[in-house]
Amino acid sequence: MKDSRSQKSCKMKKKELRAKRAAIIERAEKDKTPPKIFILSQKVRNMPVAIEAAFNGENFPYSERKIQNVIQAKNKHPDPAFLKRIFLHFANLKIEFADKKPTYAATGSAPIDILTNLAHYQGDVIREVETWKPSSHNLQKQVYSFARHLFAKYYIPAFMDSAWTGGPGSLYMNWFVQIGQGHNIRTMNGLPIPLTKKEAHLTMEAPKDFTIPQAIRYGQVLNLGGDERLVRQLLRTRIGVNFENNEFWVSVFRWLLLHPMLDVAHYAPVVDYIFNQKFVPYRMDEKGYMVCAQPNLSMKGRDPESLLRQVEAWHKQLGKEKKGSFSQWASSGIKGFYSKNDRENVIRMIQEICTQKELINEGRVMKHCAGSYAGSCAQGRISIWKFEEMSAEGIEKRLTIEVSNRDKSITQARGKYNAIANASDKYWLNQWAREAGLGVSRYMI
Repeated sequence: MKDSRSQKSCKMKKKELRAKRAAIIERAEKDKTPPKIFILSQKVRNMPVAIEAAFNGENFPYSERKIQNVIQAKNKHPDPAFLKRIFLHFANLKIEFADKKPTYAATGSAPIDILTNLAHYQGDVIREVETWKPSSHNLQKQVYSFARHLFAKYYIPAFMDSAWTGGPGSLYMNWFVQIGQGHNIRTMNGLPIPLTKKEAHLTMEAPKDFTIPQAIRYGQVLNLGGDERLVRQLLRTRIGVNFENNEFWVSVFRWLLLHPMLDVAHYAPVVDYIFNQKFVPYRMDEKGYMVCAQPNLSMKGRDPESLLRQVEAWHKQLGKEKKGSFSQWASSGIKGFYSKNDRENVIRMIQEICTQKELINEGRVMKHCAGSYAGSCAQGRISIWKFEEMSAEGIEKRLTIEVSNRDKSITQARGKYNAIANASDKYWLNQWAREAGLGVSRYMI
């Protein structure tokens, strides 16, 4: 009898709590009374009710983190009413969308952020929010399916999904909406390079794991006669998605296609050498202008073996450079990495390089061109890091790492002689990335 009375009492309390919630919401809507404190019971969690209360301006001092995320999204959005419809629909479908945990690893975006971005385009919606039904249990697929439900009258390739992982008003979000309405990608505002009809067609066939800039490079290179393998290797170089001086770099792509037996491991060093010789000023001429080493460098008639010898000589020059004072620059502010394994008696450290002297020494020891990045480091665009393992046998240098300071992303990681990071090294890079809040490029060199 005691248990029965206890269950009955619990049901009565829940019923009374629901009635109080309903009364608070009704009074706030009718009388526009000042916000009330709304406490979401940890035993009686009702996401739709909580969302209603959140959008009515009520406070949640002891509520779940999810509701705080909803309130934060609502306060930043210019049209909370439409955002509320989206959140309520997902909540009614019992889809856990409100966590801030990134589920889109390449960009660190969370579902609630993407749904918030979608709500900025209310004027372009072609279907009602409430008519969408999920066809998958995968949250990422659900969110992108919802995006197509709202905006896509015509086919949109999967790589375009990455448009929604940026901030509100992103250029690529506009592209997604316009392509969904039937516009050709050739007509998009802000294209980094003009596309031919064939290049536009091939761009729309890019692999689903590509970003939008990578897809544009894919269409361009395939139009020249290349393939996906070549594109993926080019995406690992500094010109992967950098479209400046496009006409010249097209000649480099054509040259690579003429020499298919060239080891792809040489792509990045060759591109670095060409870029440095043609586009990086390094001395002052008699008229006082800064000039490049080979401003008229051309790929016409170049022999692969001869070019590789020049690249090797340039690397040696970088390693032996001793003239002048060594510059230094401010730290990027990114957290380094330290891990001690007592069982293996190994210490692993990732430390930032902030002087030109140390950068040149890193390149000399690792047999690559790290010294060529001094200018970019001094400008604050990137930072260079060294990954070392210390044990009873001494110090073993593992990797030299490039980080994009603006994007907070690891963009390159090379071992000795430009060797690609192995599985073990990538594991520790990912550990560092998680601790330091960094992204990891899919095409990490």
